Amino acid sequence: MNKDETSDILAILMAVYPNSFRHIKSEIDQNILIDLWARIFKEKSYPDVANAVDAIISIDKSGFAPSPGAVMDQLIKNTSAPEMTEMEAWQLVFKAVKNSAWHSIEEFNKLPEPLKRSVGSPEMLQSWAAIDADTVNSVIQSNFMRTFRARKEQDKEFKALPLSVKDIIKKLGEGIGEM
Repeated sequence: MNKDETSDILAILMAVYPNSFRHIKSEIDQNILIDLWARIFKEKSYPDVANAVDAIISIDKSGFAPSPGAVMDQLIKNTSAPEMTEMEAWQLVFKAVKNSAWHSIEEFNKLPEPLKRSVGSPEMLQSWAAIDADTVNSVIQSNFMRTFRARKEQDKEFKALPLSVKDIIKKLGEGIGEM
């Protein structure tokens, strides 16, 4: 999104939420605000940002303008495929656990990538397969679902980051792998 498009988005927000922008008096303040929003949304398309703002405005009851982060969050919701629930994820993992005493590698490889990251390794599936079913369906399930929820939140936050920040994080992650 460029600065002109950003200015249009902010004009809409200013019209809908005038009290949230009453402190913006000078042209310098307006330019700082436009530059900030343009930098945050530079890799996003105008229609996607406009749709996110429209969605927020249509359901907002607070009367306060959304932050760039709230708009980004809505944009990600609008442009992402529906995600599986924690229980749907657990059902796939539990199915894999039941056959992992001898086939943990094959079962691990069948799992979708987000589930692999939440499980950790084929060895984890194998160790869970050695535990009684009641413990797996209570303690292990609870721990898995907590990990899965945290991973989903991390993925969502990562999607919102600018490419330059994502590149830095990836480089740092590669450095950790070399240790």
